[in-house]
Amino acid sequence: MPKPKNVGWVRRGTGVLALLILTACGDSSMSGKHPLIGLMTDYGTRDAYVAQMKGMIYSIYPQARIEDLNHEISVFNLPEASYLVDQTARYFAPGSIFVVVVDPGVGTEQKAIILKTTEGRIFIGPDNGIFTSVMEREGIESVYELTKPEYFRPGMVSETFHGRDIYGPVAAHVAAGETLSNFGPPLKTVTRLKLDSATRLGTKITAHVVHIDHYGNVITNVPRKLFEQDPTGKLVKVSMDGKVSSLPVVKTYANGPEDRLFAIFNSEDNFELSFREKPAAEILKVRAGAPVSIVY
Repeated sequence: MPKPKNVGWVRRGTGVLALLILTACGDSSMSGKHPLIGLMTDYGTRDAYVAQMKGMIYSIYPQARIEDLNHEISVFNLPEASYLVDQTARYFAPGSIFVVVVDPGVGTEQKAIILKTTEGRIFIGPDNGIFTSVMEREGIESVYELTKPEYFRPGMVSETFHGRDIYGPVAAHVAAGETLSNFGPPLKTVTRLKLDSATRLGTKITAHVVHIDHYGNVITNVPRKLFEQDPTGKLVKVSMDGKVSSLPVVKTYANGPEDRLFAIFNSEDNFELSFREKPAAEILKVRAGAPVSIVY
């Protein structure tokens, strides 16, 4: 496979999240087919940012196959980004590569890294904690700092768009078969966010909101297994911002009442708050990170 041209380093302004997913074969080679590169960002679709990143990847690795996964991540929200990266990565095969850029600290002394988990997935992005959830689930095999400008965007590297000038180019080089250790020196530690797990004391669970989805469903970090007994079919008391509501826990969205909030276990088996064909988050006036308590 021909080597890509040298490229340079860049970051996108405050709070960008770019996630590129590439199918890779181990640390060193991409024998066989061209890898998939998926993009997941908080860029939105109104500006040129996504197109510029794609253009840079294609200029380095013309055989790249790029897919848009999500461009609506909440800006600046590192805990939510950590959650969504992990929720996405677990459905891709070992060997997949994820480039994640949620970067309020773009252009600072913050390190740029590439890491491989013990399950064989590869992650590229800023060392600001966005890989915390996936590292906790999969463990770390190796981590390298990105310090070699020959793998970045050629010429000037922007201080505000590293997604286009560093992370995208590095991903393209990995897809083309570059060995991970060639990008820079190994690191012994990486930044981790302090993400509080849901806890249970008796019949009370203390938790928080991890994500508001497209439908306005309020997703918490409470797994079904945290309940001593499955509350489906029963009423639970949910407290948010000092307001207590008694909600039915239903099996499907269609089983929910039409005129009130209800609770449900979603496809990841996490406890969420919903409303039939209305955004529960707007009714509750909550955002990701809000504290929640549940009594059942």
